[in-house]
Amino acid sequence: MIWCGAGQAPERKLLTIRNPGGAEAEYVIEVEGLEPAWYTVLNRLRIGAGQELQTDVTIHPPADARRQDYPYRIFVRSDGRPDLQAEVMGWLSLQAPGATEAVRASPAASAAPVRPAPPRVTPSGERVTPPDVVLSPRSSFQFSQSEPVAQALVTVTNRGRVRERYAIAINGIPEDWYRLSDQELRLDPGEGRQISLRLNPVTGPGFPAGQYEFLVRAVPDGLPDYYGEALGVVSISGIARYEARLEPLQAQGLRKDFNVRVENLGDTPLRIGLQTSDPEARCKFKVPAPRDILVGQVGLLQMKVGAKRQGIVGPPETFDFRVKLTDEESGAQPARDTFDGRFIHQPKLSYRSVFLVGFMCALVGFVFLLVWLLTPAFESAGSWVGCQLDSDYRFAADTAPIKKESCGGAPREEELDRWQRERQGSIVLPFQQGVETAMSGPASLSPLTRLA
Repeated sequence: MIWCGAGQAPERKLLTIRNPGGAEAEYVIEVEGLEPAWYTVLNRLRIGAGQELQTDVTIHPPADARRQDYPYRIFVRSDGRPDLQAEVMGWLSLQAPGATEAVRASPAASAAPVRPAPPRVTPSGERVTPPDVVLSPRSSFQFSQSEPVAQALVTVTNRGRVRERYAIAINGIPEDWYRLSDQELRLDPGEGRQISLRLNPVTGPGFPAGQYEFLVRAVPDGLPDYYGEALGVVSISGIARYEARLEPLQAQGLRKDFNVRVENLGDTPLRIGLQTSDPEARCKFKVPAPRDILVGQVGLLQMKVGAKRQGIVGPPETFDFRVKLTDEESGAQPARDTFDGRFIHQPKLSYRSVFLVGFMCALVGFVFLLVWLLTPAFESAGSWVGCQLDSDYRFAADTAPIKKESCGGAPREEELDRWQRERQGSIVLPFQQGVETAMSGPASLSPLTRLA
């Protein structure tokens, strides 16, 4: 790197360290070739087996440092095992202020110098330099069920010319996800101090597993617009877990509804689908589309089950089926993801009902036919009994009894007509007194005939 004077901002280099061993190890970082006050680096790091960690090496030589080239080396040694070490070499070139443009234009330079941010000015005209904030040993943090907690260091350096008081805050993640050892620092010009940051993210309905960016911000007292900040990333490996049950386990009817109730107990969203089957392949299923279930929510998936046979007439029949739950998002494997149910198909009419209806119809028809056939006999018997009790009638008290028609006599109309004619023929005129007239019998003659 090339250093061009006091006006240049500190130069940051990213150092990547990987633990290739099979156990967690602690490493010591040492810098040779530079004065201790010229750089800032974390002295010790603890790295898990097979993991990789990144940390910042900040180079900030003093303004009165001698203008020359300074080769330096960074050693990373395993604590307690001095024979296990790795090193990397660097080159610091301190240039005179007048040589800045020439160095910048040189195509052989491996990296252009970092230009300092323009100084900010307060409303009163005072020049203010924001503090330098560095998050180490890394800025990206991975969390899982086996690694729920991570530690980091926040280094705040006062780049101004006066003593400042800084408020330390974190934005972008919930307050219960982190804890700072100090939330306020008082720093002299050029002074830097480290505070510890403990990260312990807890997922929930509003914050499922995923990636979250956050900012560590140092704000000068009374100057909220002149802050310094460092970016960090929290990555949470989610746990997909849910509980489910089938309601009801058995139902009877022509077609029934079965509900699958799913509760998301993990920290990642679920997308639950249903797969149905029956060993005899005689059931008909209507399955809903896969449903998204957020963290902490309860979802209800309703499916319909029927039978492939006709549903008008027939006896009840039992069908066993199976429902399998699938998670299309996270591939969760719950304690139970298959459920067995039973559907009893009941047609609208059973054979017994059809038999009873047919029997009743036949019985009514038989009774009707029997009544129709036996009605003349009943009438004849009634007439005979009536004739035994009363077989004649009279039109007048002085007339002879007449046999009823139902008992073998002539029709009543004929008897009435005959009786009326006899009454008319039995009337005696004045000049015919003493003459006896008989109208009955075939030999009877009218009075006019006998007088003649």
